[in-house]
Amino acid sequence: MIKIIKKHKLIFLIFILAILLRILFLDTSYFFWDETIYIMNSEFISTGNAPYVQLYERPLLLSLLVIPFIKSEIMLRLFMIILNSLAVFAIYFLASNFGRKTGIISAFLLAIFPFHIMASRWVMTDSLSFLFITLTISFYVKGIKNKKLGSYVLGGIFLSLSILLKFTNIILLPLLIILFFFFKSSFRKTIYSLFVAFMLFLPYLIFNHVYFGN
Repeated sequence: MIKIIKKHKLIFLIFILAILLRILFLDTSYFFWDETIYIMNSEFISTGNAPYVQLYERPLLLSLLVIPFIKSEIMLRLFMIILNSLAVFAIYFLASNFGRKTGIISAFLLAIFPFHIMASRWVMTDSLSFLFITLTISFYVKGIKNKKLGSYVLGGIFLSLSILLKFTNIILLPLLIILFFFFKSSFRKTIYSLFVAFMLFLPYLIFNHVYFGN
């Protein structure tokens, strides 16, 4: 781990900068309505009791992720900040396909981007979707380049997680189809990765059918 940090010292420094900038603007004085819904969904999942629940309208992933932190507003905000700041590594991973310098610049620009700084503390899916979508595309691009099934599978996993985070992230599918055709992706590995994505999503479909009948 120490060797990895030394090798990529600059990107780790940018990651720390991203966290510090987001902590600097930390505010626990209010929560948006959407945030309270995700938090109450978390309470319902963990305790079976909540004043209001919208499990049938919102996918489960964000509510599942924040369960350990819902008792403390400050810990909840800090968790979201750290989780969203990981996007620095994700964009570096993707942009480095065009050169290490491009990756570093992209990561730095994200670290200081005002809207991302502001949205990173929210218990919402907006900035978090960026992290999952970027990882999805990154692993598929890596898989196409190195022709390894493992990268395709990771792409499929993050594709499913992206949709479990926010339904509208399904827009990734047509974008990925264009990517597969343009870069002549392995048909067998692509199908296998999409099967993995579907199997990861299947429990949520079963949950909806059992509890809501659709």
